[in-house]
Amino acid sequence: MVEILEEAQAVADNEKATVDEVAEQTELLEEMIEHFDEAKKLVRDFEISNNVAIMINELPEPDDVDKPDKQAIEAARTAFEALTDDQKKMITQSDLYQKLIDDEKALADALKRIDTTRLAGANRFATAVEISKAGFEEADTAVLAYGLNYADALAGVPLANKLGAPILLTDKDKLNADTLAEIKRLGAKNVIILGGEGVISADVEKALQAEELSTERIAGKTRFSTAAAIAERVNENPTDVIFVYGLGYADAVSVSSVAALKNAPIIYLTTDGELNADTAAYLAKLKEAGSVKNAYVIGGTGVISDDMLKKAGDALGVTPTRVAGKDRYETGALVNKTFADVFTSDTVCVATGLDFPDALAGGVFAAQQKAPLLLANDTLKDVHKTYLTEKNAHTFYVFGGTGAVPDKLVTEITALSK
Repeated sequence: MVEILEEAQAVADNEKATVDEVAEQTELLEEMIEHFDEAKKLVRDFEISNNVAIMINELPEPDDVDKPDKQAIEAARTAFEALTDDQKKMITQSDLYQKLIDDEKALADALKRIDTTRLAGANRFATAVEISKAGFEEADTAVLAYGLNYADALAGVPLANKLGAPILLTDKDKLNADTLAEIKRLGAKNVIILGGEGVISADVEKALQAEELSTERIAGKTRFSTAAAIAERVNENPTDVIFVYGLGYADAVSVSSVAALKNAPIIYLTTDGELNADTAAYLAKLKEAGSVKNAYVIGGTGVISDDMLKKAGDALGVTPTRVAGKDRYETGALVNKTFADVFTSDTVCVATGLDFPDALAGGVFAAQQKAPLLLANDTLKDVHKTYLTEKNAHTFYVFGGTGAVPDKLVTEITALSK
């Protein structure tokens, strides 16, 4: 009996020891899991903060900061503020955070500065080249338009912007030498010709092909049908459509960068009468697709009558909104105000309202800058002054030489910014 009791006690003691060992091992395991979770969190925090650190490290040094760096600097700040406190410490304890602060100070100073750049050449062809150089380091495609008329080129601004291509100009029967040199500088492989052989001859197209460039011509029988053909290429299912007077350039110039930014086709109308057959067919196709939600007529009833507005709206299935002032300058200012939401930069582009060539290439450049295109003559109208004061832009691009946009006018424009 004694032996049995002793054995039973030994078993009990052994079980107690086992329970104690299990408890001790469990406690150790829990500590290990806790440390492992902490290590995982530390690694995760490091990975996240390191991504932000890379963003900051890739920013320019404070002495090199300029206006184009605004988006990157703001993105870095936003990413930093999204971090947890522990993640922020990993950056604030390094020199990188001071770099971000210094970059922000440098950017604030840069944004206060008024910058003005004039893009001009010896003639309309050379000015288009200078605008192209300012906007494109390279491009696979160039858009070629007739330099002595506006119709095909203005309708082509949204297409050129979509393709990431500049608009360059040429004579009818001979390829302009400056234009060809710019096509080569861009490294372009393709050239899209706007308009038929009546505005850009087959000889020009052959000259391009002789340079081993692939060419495509978009053309209709008239400027109205050419505009409709270009529209087909701009956007198969546009949300917005813009109507302008097809026999004048001013309103189309004013709205060209808007159309490009909205990826909206520019459609030509006459003052009254019937819709062009190709225009009507294009609008009927859009009506059937049902993608268009907004339509706009740019210009007053003197260029596009209410009756024509109604006919265009009926054909499209959307009633257009008219945007018009007393003259081309007031209309242009109202266009810029109406579509202010697409102009997200602090930039304004300026061109003369008395001629069209400089603004042809300028429409694409303005869209690249997300900037309005301001038309002016030798003095500013009150509507311009009000718009510029409200816009408070700090970067200005002037298209054309002083004969087109005088220095005095540029000074007057920039003086309205604070």
